[in-house]
Amino acid sequence: MSWLYAGCNVINRKLKDVHFTIVGFYHPITGIIMFGVYYLFMLILHGRVFEVRDWSAYAGLLLMCILDFVSLNSQNIAFQSDSSGFVAVIGYLIIFYGFLADQFIFNSAVTGFDLAGATLILLVTVSVTLYKLKQKFDSQKIVK
Repeated sequence: MSWLYAGCNVINRKLKDVHFTIVGFYHPITGIIMFGVYYLFMLILHGRVFEVRDWSAYAGLLLMCILDFVSLNSQNIAFQSDSSGFVAVIGYLIIFYGFLADQFIFNSAVTGFDLAGATLILLVTVSVTLYKLKQKFDSQKIVK
């Protein structure tokens, strides 16, 4: 998954001259095609694809689609406008969010080692982000 994420970011960086909405258009088209292939494959193998869930599952899925759309377009704009270093650093927060999901959604037990690792990732990410912001503001003061 991280290779896919990095590859998409490199491609977005190369597509500087392409408007971000074009990438935002083809992203869901690709997803629909991939889902169609999955649907057909599962239908052939098992005779059915998925079970119908209650409304909250579909509401959560819709919310995740909206957040993915916002994330994709924000990431495209940032990588196309030479802010890739800052965005990549902020992207490491996904590890911390994964830790929180394990804890609160999946009710997994927290060990001291888990907590220390998540805290270290959070502290390093915040420190590097603040350092990069300080560098950016300092370089803007020098230019003025």
